[in-house]
Amino acid sequence: MTRPGITATLIGASKVSQLQHNMAAVDVRLTDDQMARLNQASEPTPGFSAGLATPMVRRMIFGGHDVTGWEG
Repeated sequence: MTRPGITATLIGASKVSQLQHNMAAVDVRLTDDQMARLNQASEPTPGFSAGLATPMVRRMIFGGHDVTGWEG
């Protein structure tokens, strides 16, 4: 819930006790070190498609242009 860009936290419960435990988690506060360790442990392993995001490949896809995002 503390990450920028996160607008909602999804929870699931099939029992009232599960919902109560989920709601109690709102009061849990993690340190910066704990967050860093969790982020490192859950970081996805780059797969095949990760190579498609390299600047060289992106320039080939976009006709030699550097496209970095959508501008409104």
